Parts: sequence; structure tokens; C-alpha cells
Amino acid sequence: MVLRDINLITDDILERRYLLRHLVIWGSSILAVLVLAAAVYGYGIRVHYAAQQDLADGNNFTATLAAMVSEVNREQGKLNTALREMSQIGALIGLQRPYSSILARLTEIMNAQTWLQLLVLDTNREGTVRLKLLGHSLSQEHLGEFIQQLSRDPRFRGVVLKYAQKSDGQVYGESAVQFQIECEISGG
Repeated sequence: MVLRDINLITDDILERRYLLRHLVIWGSSILAVLVLAAAVYGYGIRVHYAAQQDLADGNNFTATLAAMVSEVNREQGKLNTALREMSQIGALIGLQRPYSSILARLTEIMNAQTWLQLLVLDTNREGTVRLKLLGHSLSQEHLGEFIQQLSRDPRFRGVVLKYAQKSDGQVYGESAVQFQIECEISGG
């Protein structure tokens, strides 16, 4: 047995419900068709605009490429400058020597009868370090021993006695010998 609405709901309410259902179904269908048509139209416009943009970009391709090349050249120049500065800093760091080890070696080489008055370390542009020693010795024999010890050490190259002369003053009752020695310090 089939139950019908008619007995329970009045006819005007049923007609309104039918009409409302009919309008919702057809309205949503028409809206879906309109949205689909708008999407197709928007896609067509976008494709057309992209094609025009590609043509415009093709005309400006040379200018864009030239701008990119100039930017790459500018960045390459900056990179070259940074690399050059880095190599110069590396060279300066490489030129630094632990002078404390040189001074320690000098104290080992020197005998008790020879002492220094002035020690000068001078680095020239090529990176070689010149050592200049001014001092006194009790005798020329003690000075000779000091020079021989200095010449034997591989850290000191080209040891040259610039002058050695007796000084006017006396030390321990003897006249001292004043001297000047110059040499180069090896890099190793």
C-alpha cells in the first residue's frame, strides 16, 4: 500500500515544494553551464594574452639578453675582485712568520760573550725578510764563533758581517768589539 502526501499536506504546499525543487535543479544547471562557458572564455583570453606576451618578449629578447649578460659580467667582476683580495690576504698570511722561533734560535746561537744592542726585521715587497743585528762582543774570536753558528743555521741565509770595530768603552776590563751583521731569513 502506498501512502500519499495528499492526505497529510495541503495542495498549495505541495505545489510550492515542487516549484522550489524545479527552480533549484534548473537554476543550478544553468549556473553550471554559465561557469563552464566563463572558464572556456577565460582560458581563451589567457592563451591569447600569453601568445601576445611571447611575441612582445621575442621583440625584447635581445635587450633582455644584453641586460642579463651585463649583470653576469658585473657579478663576475665582483667575484674576480673578491678572489684577488682573498689571494692577497692569503699571501700576507703566508708571509707572516713566527718571529719568536727566530729569536729563540738566536738566543741558542749566541754565546755569553756576545750580546745584541739592536735587532731589526725588515720585509720588502718581494716578501723576503732581512735581519739586521747590531751588538757587542768581548773579542773578535767570540764574534767569529757567533757568525759561524749563525751561518750554519739554515734559517739564516747570506750572513754578512758589515763591520766590526773596537769600541771606546771597556767591558769586564777588556775593550769590546762593536759589530753589525745582516742576513736573510729563509721562508721555511
